[in-house]
Amino acid sequence: MSKQEFIDKLRMYLNGQLDSAGVAEHVRYYENYIRSEMNRGRSEYEIMQMLGDPRLIAKTIIDASGYGDNRRGNYVGSGYGAESGGAYSGADGEGPQTYRYARSTSYTGYRSESKPKVTMPGWLKVLIGLLIFFGIISLVFSVLSFLMPILFPIMIVVFITKLFKDWLK
Repeated sequence: MSKQEFIDKLRMYLNGQLDSAGVAEHVRYYENYIRSEMNRGRSEYEIMQMLGDPRLIAKTIIDASGYGDNRRGNYVGSGYGAESGGAYSGADGEGPQTYRYARSTSYTGYRSESKPKVTMPGWLKVLIGLLIFFGIISLVFSVLSFLMPILFPIMIVVFITKLFKDWLK
């Protein structure tokens, strides 16, 4: 596939999925990327092999833009696999919506929405710990107090029996 075919297919797959400014921005990015790689001495064929299928790149761009499934801005993934030549990956910090290409062997998907963590103050943890401790102690003593009328005579009989056995020997 030639550079122009790649750009045309990418534009075709993005049209109708993103607004025209978004399509133009992403197409411009890939045109600049291909141009810069060619300036570094890579052949057009090598670059097209590395980029892979423009349909997969377009799908990743659409998903990352939030138009694919209404999850705007949650994309952290990089790629659909080395077999397909990798794919499009998040912002590189050079501008509000600039992107960089990242080749990867796995699709990492979406990161989950982070939920605020609720933490307990230390004194509350200590208080709950003490309540649990005293509750367990109370439960043990209540069971023992219930069993004591039964266990106490048995313990006395066992003690006396052992004492007489030792005394008779």
